[in-house]
Amino acid sequence: LSQGGDGTSSPRGAMSAEDRAFLEKVMKEYTVDVAKAVSEHLSVVSRFAGGEGEAEACEAALDAIEELTIDLDMARDLCKLGGVREVLRAARFEGATSGVRRAAAGVIAAVAQNDEACQNAVAAEGGVATLEDVVERASESDERRVAFGALSATIRGHPSLEEAFIRGRGPHILSLALGADARTASKAAFLLYAITYERTDDAALDALAPAFRAAVDATAYDPSPETYQRRESAINALVRAAQASTAFAQSYRESLDAAADDAQRALSDHPDDTGLKDHLALWSQLPWRRG
Repeated sequence: LSQGGDGTSSPRGAMSAEDRAFLEKVMKEYTVDVAKAVSEHLSVVSRFAGGEGEAEACEAALDAIEELTIDLDMARDLCKLGGVREVLRAARFEGATSGVRRAAAGVIAAVAQNDEACQNAVAAEGGVATLEDVVERASESDERRVAFGALSATIRGHPSLEEAFIRGRGPHILSLALGADARTASKAAFLLYAITYERTDDAALDALAPAFRAAVDATAYDPSPETYQRRESAINALVRAAQASTAFAQSYRESLDAAADDAQRALSDHPDDTGLKDHLALWSQLPWRRG
């Protein structure tokens, strides 16, 4: 408690009406300034997508928009203003560089952030297909990694988008990402785990066969710390699928046992690797290896 001017006690830090009015004024002006900045940057993106302007300027504008739309309210405003459409147009533009596509994907990742309204806005503008194209055709690892992250943010936790992904190009995109650099592969393994966690229907698991085969390869031991998350998420996805489906367990039992045995042999060579011990504990959750 702090002592007031009249000798009474009031909660420390309690805001006066004058201070509250000042703060509200500042926040309102800040919101207007941010919206104006986003609009100005978006005009640069639109000109580039329309065949005018330089790629470097568009990339810089997209990076600036990403920083400003990390705030969910601003992300939703961008969707309402048609900004997502312009960002995706820039990514699709035939003159787009790897840097422009990477920066455009960065905006989409910031906007989607697993928020249903924003996910719907991205999907309505053909964003899922665009991001899948970027992942598939990326010429740089950063471009592929950011695009895959944006794709994951757009579909993860959205039942209908996840389902369409599984029935469409998703299994191929996942297998491609699982074989990419460690950071991209980690994102792919986590997405595979997330979208299969509550799925028990054999049809969906069958459709994901290319991704599961790639996930088995992704469990291979590598002493680099960067591969730890890739291996852990891949094992989790495979074990979960084996627990959920008898058919899956029967189809993959041999390859999963081989992967688990490889991890056991790796531990013999690296007895101090606590990550390997963690992963062997996960493998022990396979239905036929429990106990």
